[in-house]
Amino acid sequence: FHVPEAFGDVLFSERAVPVQLADLADLAASAPALRLRVGEGDAPMQAELQTKDTAVRRSKAAVPAGGGEVHVAYPTGREGGAGSARYEVALADGTPVYRSPWFAQTGSVLTLTGRLLLEGGDGTLLRNGRDATPLPGGKRVPISLRLEPGENVIALIASGKTRLSGKLMCGAQEIPIGEGWRWSEAPASGWDQPGFFAEEWRALPPAKGRLALPEAERVHLRRVIAVPVRRERFWPMQHEVNLPRGSRMFLKPLFGWVGEPPADYAYYLDLPSPMRILATDNLDGVSLKPLQSRRIRREGRDYTRYRLEPVGTLAGGFTLELVWSNSSKTSQAYMPAFSFGGTFDWRDFAIEVTSPRYAEQLRVLCLKWQNRGISGTCWFDDISICEKGTTENILPQGDFEGDAWKGRAHLMEYSRDGKPNRACRLTGKREDVGRQAGLWVTGDAVPVKPGTRYVVHLRAKGERIVSQGGVGRACLVVDVGQPKEERLVLYSHYESGEGHLIEAEQATPVNLLPAMKGRAPKQVPIIACYASEAYENPEVIAASAEMVTGAGINWLWGSNESEIARRVRPQGVKFVWHIPRDGYSQEPVDPEYLRRHREHAAVQRNGVRSTRQICPTVLLDTPNEFVPKLKAWLTQRLRENPYDMVDWDHEFPVVRDQAVCLCERCRKAFAAEAGLPAVPSLEEVFERHEEAWVNFRCGQNARMARVIRDAVKAANPEIPFSVYSGYEAARTRSTYGVDWTKMRDAVDWGIAGYDGGRATIRGTMEALGKVPFTTGCMYAEQRFRAEYPYPTPSSWRIRLMRAVLDCDGMGFLVWYLPVLDGGGYWGISWVSALVADYERFFTRFDRRDDLAMVEPAMDESTFAVLTHGQERLAILMNPGGSPQKVTLALREVPAGSRLAEYETGRRHDPRKPVTLELAPGEIKALHLGK
Repeated sequence: FHVPEAFGDVLFSERAVPVQLADLADLAASAPALRLRVGEGDAPMQAELQTKDTAVRRSKAAVPAGGGEVHVAYPTGREGGAGSARYEVALADGTPVYRSPWFAQTGSVLTLTGRLLLEGGDGTLLRNGRDATPLPGGKRVPISLRLEPGENVIALIASGKTRLSGKLMCGAQEIPIGEGWRWSEAPASGWDQPGFFAEEWRALPPAKGRLALPEAERVHLRRVIAVPVRRERFWPMQHEVNLPRGSRMFLKPLFGWVGEPPADYAYYLDLPSPMRILATDNLDGVSLKPLQSRRIRREGRDYTRYRLEPVGTLAGGFTLELVWSNSSKTSQAYMPAFSFGGTFDWRDFAIEVTSPRYAEQLRVLCLKWQNRGISGTCWFDDISICEKGTTENILPQGDFEGDAWKGRAHLMEYSRDGKPNRACRLTGKREDVGRQAGLWVTGDAVPVKPGTRYVVHLRAKGERIVSQGGVGRACLVVDVGQPKEERLVLYSHYESGEGHLIEAEQATPVNLLPAMKGRAPKQVPIIACYASEAYENPEVIAASAEMVTGAGINWLWGSNESEIARRVRPQGVKFVWHIPRDGYSQEPVDPEYLRRHREHAAVQRNGVRSTRQICPTVLLDTPNEFVPKLKAWLTQRLRENPYDMVDWDHEFPVVRDQAVCLCERCRKAFAAEAGLPAVPSLEEVFERHEEAWVNFRCGQNARMARVIRDAVKAANPEIPFSVYSGYEAARTRSTYGVDWTKMRDAVDWGIAGYDGGRATIRGTMEALGKVPFTTGCMYAEQRFRAEYPYPTPSSWRIRLMRAVLDCDGMGFLVWYLPVLDGGGYWGISWVSALVADYERFFTRFDRRDDLAMVEPAMDESTFAVLTHGQERLAILMNPGGSPQKVTLALREVPAGSRLAEYETGRRHDPRKPVTLELAPGEIKALHLGK
């Protein structure tokens, strides 16, 4: 959705034949063939593959009679790969029955080239057991081997006591002849194929110049060159990097691999001068050992080569969560100390973390998250936490021994050094990826010191842990500097087994964006949700605070007690307190309430009594002790720690199995309100009265919001109270329990997301009446998943600009800081600065598109005219992939007015039509004033 040049038309064929792409890897430029599965047709068919860069190349193959799998050889193209590819299946006369869209190529065409000299005997060089190249003794032989996606095993069978020399290149990357070889005299079958386990093979000592082969009659040597399937090297799924000039910005390399995740993984990153790494973070990415770096020179430019080496396992999945909180639980954060993936035997791990500034208590949780595609088995043992510089373990129960642990779920016996031992064992099958599993290591929270360095140790073991869509990545902060160029190139590859496996180096373009503007509106809200404890490195936290203010963000949604908060509050950033309550939960106000009043427990749709949720009818229409406690708790919290706004996130279902409450009290109240002759049974509510029931529950939710608002106003009458939910729609009412027409009398501010179109946003605003509304914009949903391409800087900037205009100047809410990269921050900065510079147009919003005419015509999603007295602000956007030339003609121009372009200051005669050229993704703003 973010690649307009790939947009096309949907066409319908006269004949239907099933066509299936056998494997996504088949659409890599370095694939040997495209594999399609084609169903049976009533006439002969052929499959065709087309690749396109500067020219279109074609390759064809006949579809087997009766259908089946067909292989279409990749057309040979330029080194490095074609720009895009598509495939089609057609009848013999050329009539297509299926044609794919054009796909951006995801791999590279790579060839291993060079010359080798074997002295003292002869040998043969192979790739994956084929493509044999004879190496006659004493002869320098040219090498040219086409590399495929995945593992390319480079095997050498040669006489012993010979000497190997020469040079091998993969593009501009040299594959060292004297390093990385492993050998055997009598290898097992498959030794020269991908996937062979060669860890027990002997490594040849590295050598400079000639490599001496072992003293044996015949030796078998192997090494592996890995070719990645995808071009995307940086999170979030970017094959290019976008960095604003002069910034200290995040750069997050994706730690990819071929085959199984290797245990000894080293990632090499070559950064061009003047860029340099300032800091790494062990929470927002894979924990890293101290960086190693050296200066190198390539392509006539100075580079720094960094070696990034993970502390723990490469892939993530199962985590050890540190749950920090203050004593009142108004501030709380889950921080993953470790994330484990892959297969590995028992290993000891250690990491240093800093407790948050508000931290007074800590709980520790072994966890498999739900809905993250995680399967496999993880063992946890010997968990200990000590303040740095001391030996006192504040978590003595972390060895899972003692009577208190007997009979607990998720605990298993295992043999350790021949003796029985107990550990936490979490497991999940592929069909269980939507379920959470966990074990609290702490019963009660243990006291901790705020802002203190702690050392966490544990012993762990992994068995085939997979996180579908999850990704290992590093979190780096780089100093971008002020390069003269508009575009630079960085290079990356990984190695393992002391160079036995080496990845073909990948080049990644760096687009240098203009500097962030650092201007925030005084009134229009530019809000970003943020994870207050996403980072643990003080240098990273400081840089993150700079990014917030540089982007012109003036509201943060989250704790105002974090280190980031301490740094940005003096810059005028305000904070939203997200009330930590889920629906009608007793927590955190009175966690023991339902033990004392079991009869007040809510009944779920599945008939189960909740252990946490209280019946809404009890709270709203029956004398009870909970509501006064809730009001007192809210009032006390806000007086202890004043916020700038309070929000109740209402995403509580009405019709799902866990929906509450279906008790007899609620059904009686429903029957009375709906005018039913009898009280319906639980089943009848949904079989016969679902729409009326949803209306009833949305009304109760709005009443509960008023209870919360009144408590907030008792603490501070000036503080705004908001509700966040979905947009006004039937789905929002049934899934989240919010009807904005009912909720509008309970809130000062409505917020909903994400990424609604103009009609959706305007419908929500209509439901809210005069209550102001802000829409949400999502850059990426999860910071540790990388499944889809995300917005380009241009498409993101346009989305934010539309959000401000569609909400009548009420800004936008961004989800969320930890997923933003340089392009994300830059887009926010540009729109925020425009709003700040012309804020009067947005605070007294008056849109009058009729005061101008544009040819070719532009609709309200790409063109707007705002007025302020006799001033005007025209905004034009080009979301397409091609330049757009338009003519702007203003109507009813006040005498003596001047027209100037934003940023450039270029002036035009406002009485004459103005010709403008909008580059792809560009926004132009023109100001008309005296």
